[in-house]
Amino acid sequence: MAVSAYQHLLEHVGDDGLTLTGANYLKPSDVRVIADGLPSMAEWIFPITREVNVLPVHGFRVSAERLGLVRRRQGSLSLTRAGRDARSDPRLLWDRLRQRLLPTTPAFDVAAGAIVALHLATTPRFAIDSQDISHILTALGWAHAGGRPVLASDVIAVRNTLWDCVGNVGPWAGTRWERRLSQDAVSLIRDALVTQVPLEG
Repeated sequence: MAVSAYQHLLEHVGDDGLTLTGANYLKPSDVRVIADGLPSMAEWIFPITREVNVLPVHGFRVSAERLGLVRRRQGSLSLTRAGRDARSDPRLLWDRLRQRLLPTTPAFDVAAGAIVALHLATTPRFAIDSQDISHILTALGWAHAGGRPVLASDVIAVRNTLWDCVGNVGPWAGTRWERRLSQDAVSLIRDALVTQVPLEG
C-alpha cells in the first residue's frame, strides 16, 4: 500500500500519543517501531537508537508534522484531527499528502519545491544535479541578499525535505548506495504538481 508508512506511524502514535524525551525527540523504543514501517530504512546498517541519530526516522517524523498529521506539544507526540481522520483511510491520507507535499511558503521554497519535485519524478536516480537547479532558479530571478546567486545547498535543503516524504511512499526501490523513488512516489509528485502549482495562461 502506497501510504502504509504513514498509516504505521499514525497507528503507533494512536489516540493516547507518545511521550517524548526531555529533548523532545522520540524514545528509542518508539524509533525502532516506526523504523520497522519505513521503506527508507530498508538499507540502514547502523544501530537504531536515538532519533537524532536515525536520520530516516527523524526526517519522516518531521515530514508528518509538516503535513499536519501529528504535532509535538507539552512533551508528547499526538495525532492532529487530520491524522485521526486519515489513519484508517488510505485515500484520505493520499489526498492529504498530495495537497501538502510541496511548500506553500516562503516564495523561494514554492518555486524551488516545484522544480525539485519535477526533477525527482523524472530522474532515474535520486542524485539530481542540485547545481543545475540552482542555476535555473538564479536564471528565474532568485538571489540572496546583495545579488548572490542561489547555491546548490539551498536546493539540497528543499530536496531533502521532499525526500523525507516521498522516499517513504510505496515500496523501497533503491539500493544501499542509491536512493530511488517508487512508482507510487512518482504518482504522488505528479498529483501534487497538478494540485498545487497554478497554471497561468
